[in-house]
Amino acid sequence: MTQWTTIPEAAKETGIPDRTLRRYVDRHGLYIPSRRDGRTILISRDSLEVIRFIRDRYNGGDMAEQVDQALDDRFHRTLTIAEDEPDSRSLTTFEAVGKLAEEIKALRDQLAQRDAEVAAALERIEKLEAERDRWLVEELRRALDEQKQQDKPKRRWWRWPWEKDG
Repeated sequence: MTQWTTIPEAAKETGIPDRTLRRYVDRHGLYIPSRRDGRTILISRDSLEVIRFIRDRYNGGDMAEQVDQALDDRFHRTLTIAEDEPDSRSLTTFEAVGKLAEEIKALRDQLAQRDAEVAAALERIEKLEAERDRWLVEELRRALDEQKQQDKPKRRWWRWPWEKDG
């Protein structure tokens, strides 16, 4: 687990003024894992070596772009994964991409599972619709047959003399 320190504590440990450390974090933040705790900026204790390296490069006369190039050659860039938890993690770009790839795979698996569930639900719905349609057709036929029975003239057991056979 990453240990964090405040900028004033890091300033005492490295001998670099607070304002300079803040400038380093702002300018070279990809190499210095940091997070905020309210208004306080916390930096990873592991990045103190990077901060000393930056100080040495600036003291050697390098410009900011040259320091960036030297950092790129020597250190991995880091991304801070700040979830809703107080202990956010710092990862190298490679680790972050690997983590994202794992999350994408998990999401694809969940999506495939949901697709299968939806397909099964659709199949059940289609079966229920077919069953309902059969029942409706049977009921309509039965109702039509009843209607036909009611529309048929009832045959009497007797006839009027003026009626014809029929």
